[in-house]
Amino acid sequence: MSKKEQKRIYEGLVTDSFPDGRFRVLLDNDDKVDNHNTDIILGYISGNIRRRLIRIFPGDRVQIEVSQYDPTRGRIIYRLPVKKPSKKSSENLNNKASEKPDKTSEKPDKASEKPDKASENPNKASEN
Repeated sequence: MSKKEQKRIYEGLVTDSFPDGRFRVLLDNDDKVDNHNTDIILGYISGNIRRRLIRIFPGDRVQIEVSQYDPTRGRIIYRLPVKKPSKKSSENLNNKASEKPDKTSEKPDKASEKPDKASENPNKASEN
């Protein structure tokens, strides 16, 4: 391929999906397509992704290939893997979840309290 025919590859976030198999991709902040002030590209799925039945949903990160002739359209060539949270962040979440809530904020529910047997029916005479 000559330099004239080369495509530019960017990374972005899928924001919308359309029924005809196209997607709206928001490019990363540091990427600008050929000095155009466009951060949103209309992308379609490449044949390789379509053939392997790889599903793309809004919120997925993808690589998109953009032609120099039309910088507002591109072809989605790769779905980036989802980043797993690190061990430290998952431990912090577990510690926060295991902390006991403040008892002063809890109010006892009167309906859940069981009344004494003597106060159940004051009209009934006590049996001796």
